[in-house]
Amino acid sequence: MTAADGFTVDDLKRRVCEAIDGRGEEIIGVAATIMANPEPGFREVKTARLVADVMTRLGLAPRTGI
Repeated sequence: MTAADGFTVDDLKRRVCEAIDGRGEEIIGVAATIMANPEPGFREVKTARLVADVMTRLGLAPRTGI
């Protein structure tokens, strides 16, 4: 099976795994920060801000305030 941009599904899976592995320490750091700063359910203000900041640094455009 080939994706629209010419990569096979296996190629895409490999690339995603490599990207995750390359950011492993950052991912663990974000998780540790979230775990160390619990917030009540459905009021995760600090967590949402942290995740939006990380997404922005990755070049993504998170939707906030929804």
